Parts: sequence; C-alpha cells; structure tokens
Amino acid sequence: MPVTRLWPWLFAGLFLGGIAHLVSILILPSVSRQDATSILRALGPINTLLTLPRSRPQASVIPFGDPNAAVAICPFDITAMPLRIRAPAGDTILTLTFMQGGGGIFYSLSDKANLKGALDVRLATDDQLQTIEGNDPEDQTITELRIRAPRATGVVLIRAISSEAALYPDAERRVAAASCAPERIQ
Repeated sequence: MPVTRLWPWLFAGLFLGGIAHLVSILILPSVSRQDATSILRALGPINTLLTLPRSRPQASVIPFGDPNAAVAICPFDITAMPLRIRAPAGDTILTLTFMQGGGGIFYSLSDKANLKGALDVRLATDDQLQTIEGNDPEDQTITELRIRAPRATGVVLIRAISSEAALYPDAERRVAAASCAPERIQ
C-alpha cells in the first residue's frame, strides 16, 4: 500500500481520537461524584463558615494549597432562604469564589469590589432575588452585591492571601472575621 493512501486514514484516526478525548474531558465533570464542591460540602455544616487549617506540604485539605493563604468555606443550600456573606476590609487580599453544586465556578470577586469598606454579598435564587428587588425602597441606594446562583447548593470559598509567611496571622484574622449565614427576606 503506498504511503499517500495512508495519510487520509492517519488524519481520520487522529481527528476521531481528538474528538473522543475532548468529549470525555467535557463530560467528566458532570459524571464525577467526587468534584471539588461535594468534597468541600462534606467538611462542615450547611450555611456555616468553617475555617480550614493552614496548608502544609504533608497535609492539606485543599490539594496544592498555598501556605500563605488563610481559607474558609461556607457550604450553602439557599433553597429556603438567601445567604448573606460579609467580610471586613483589610490589608491582605481577600477573594470570594462561588462554586455551584456539581462543580464549576459561577462567580468570583476580590475585596476591591467592596462598598463602604466591607464586602457584603447576598446569594439568592431567581425567585428570591425578584422578591428582594420588589421590596427595595426606590429612594435608597443598594450597598450589597446581589448574586444569582445557578443552583441552590454549592460552596463559597473565602481566601485571604498574605504576601509573606510572617503576615499569615493577619490573613487568618481576616478570614475568621468573615460571616456566612442565611437571611430571611423582609
């Protein structure tokens, strides 16, 4: 068989192999039972802030965790009522990452998005957000960030990053000062 006849078969095989790999990579998160969200949700009670121990090379709750980052999680279920997340302003960089149940990040922000010196976030479903917005006074400025969750369950990951190991206690205090609690719609 001449070599020129093999080229189309070779390209077809590589193309189909590439498609198969791409499809398997895209499907894997939806069929996996051990995604990051389910692992983190198992660490603590729902709608409660849980500060994680400092990452160490030998033992880390989050794989490849930064030893200069203080971390807390808030597994949430907003089926019944929205969730209020608050974090004070400070010198260390603070980030909030919102992960949906089943895997995937749906929102992320840093403390640079603060209003009046603190982060104030309300996480809610579509129906809850409509009710909240319907109750807003028209002459009052909204001082909270409102986020629509694509799913009712997930995890909020709160990280304060220190620039060096000596500043870790400041990052740890900042994460400990954050709060995460369900809040009734008024």
